[in-house]
Amino acid sequence: MKYIAAIAAFSATFFLSVLLIGFPKTNFLSRHQCNIKVRHTVTSLLEQDIAFGDKREAEAYFLYQKIGSAELTYTSNEYAEIVTEYVRKSESMDDSTLPSDFRLAWRSHMKAWREHMEFLDAANGSFFTRNSEGEFFKVIELQTRQINDSWRKVEVFGRKYGANNVRYN
Repeated sequence: MKYIAAIAAFSATFFLSVLLIGFPKTNFLSRHQCNIKVRHTVTSLLEQDIAFGDKREAEAYFLYQKIGSAELTYTSNEYAEIVTEYVRKSESMDDSTLPSDFRLAWRSHMKAWREHMEFLDAANGSFFTRNSEGEFFKVIELQTRQINDSWRKVEVFGRKYGANNVRYN
């Protein structure tokens, strides 16, 4: 009898609260579908960029194997062209539908790559007449750090939006 009275009291309270307040207005199904769409969009952009990056790395490694020197590889016209191709492809991807915080991190990452590309283009062939080799590689090291730092932010926001199965390294 005690249990029946408790169930009746709970039921009466529940129905009274539904009558006074109503059912929640949130459509949980569409919210879930929106999250799936955002996750898919973020994941798709990251996977495309990673594929472009893999191609860039493979071409740079092949160039290094052909030249036989890291210094000569980084200072070569071919390496600058490899980086330029990567930047153009990655920058051409549509990021307009991505969440704003992810898009900001992505664009910051692409800005770091663009600065690296522009440095390589400007330094190509004429840098050593104006600057020492040590200065050249200090700039390369700084830019590499900026690219890596900006990528870590992209990774954080990518994971925030569910892109957990992406190979970020």
